[in-house]
Amino acid sequence: MKQRGFTLIELIIVIVILGILAVTAAPKFIDIQSDARIATLDGVVAAAQSAMAGVNGKALIAGTEAAADSDVTVSGATVQTVYGYPEASAAGIIAVLDMNFSVTATASDWTYAADANAPAKVYIAPYDRVTKAAAAPTVAELIASECYITYTTATSATAKATVAVSDTDNC
Repeated sequence: MKQRGFTLIELIIVIVILGILAVTAAPKFIDIQSDARIATLDGVVAAAQSAMAGVNGKALIAGTEAAADSDVTVSGATVQTVYGYPEASAAGIIAVLDMNFSVTATASDWTYAADANAPAKVYIAPYDRVTKAAAAPTVAELIASECYITYTTATSATAKATVAVSDTDNC
């Protein structure tokens, strides 16, 4: 008599092998997601640096690069500047970055929070990485996401604005 199909032992062996493969593949998949988030943050840093250069060029043309408080028009929008670079605010760097921002409960790609301490800073993070206690995220909530960039306003006519990525293994 010919036997057709699989025996119970063969099925159990296949299930065990698939389980072992799944356990070894899952951590690699999680690492890829973190790497993708970090690469996206690096892209936002590059976009912010490009926006800084464009706004600074406009400020140089307008002759406002030495002014502690001024504005320039970029693509029809008024951008607040500090020493020729975008201000660390919604009317500054956030206005020039062409990204989907939200500080409300509406889902978007990115969120931000401003810190008005000297020097002023804006923290930008992926919206889905921030646990918000209120409708608008706080600086502490963005920092707690361990996956954000920081834009720091210019502090003088000779010290330009800076942008830096802050990522950890939890990003």
